Amino acid sequence: AGDTVDVDLLLLRSATQLAPLEVVAPAGRALGKMARFEDHRKAGLGRFYDRQALIKQGDSAVLAGLLRGTAGIRLIQLPSPCTGAAAASARGVGSMEVPARMSCLGSPMYMGCYLTIMIDGVMAWTWGEPDPPNVEDINLGEFQAVEVYRGPSEVPIELNRTSSACGMLVLWTRTGENP
Repeated sequence: AGDTVDVDLLLLRSATQLAPLEVVAPAGRALGKMARFEDHRKAGLGRFYDRQALIKQGDSAVLAGLLRGTAGIRLIQLPSPCTGAAAASARGVGSMEVPARMSCLGSPMYMGCYLTIMIDGVMAWTWGEPDPPNVEDINLGEFQAVEVYRGPSEVPIELNRTSSACGMLVLWTRTGENP
């Protein structure tokens, strides 16, 4: 009962080896901004052109060529400088029609119900601004995907604005690779 024992304890570090951790994502699920494109496509409204469809258009293809083959869209010649075209809904006249102006040739020119343009979720051009962008100057090689909504009833609710009463073009740029 009165004895003392001196003990030296030696502690050694020991690492516990854990089993490898495997992370699995569902096959084919788009990531980042392209997930929004896929969600819109699943909704089934509008026309959708993914990267494969854009590649089929050719190396020097422009947005105007893609839109010429899209039902419900028409291209209207821009009045200044008398070259190029703007994308408009073919749904007929309505409150969003822009009044007629004089064309390059001096005759009245039909002005359409132009599509609002959004790039990567940011408004690029909207109805009421000066002349819409020339879709013959927009190279498809810069884009990963294109969404075309021919009227307000097709535009997804999160994209719908009062300025998209004629429809909308949604362009998704290429990232993470050399175009």
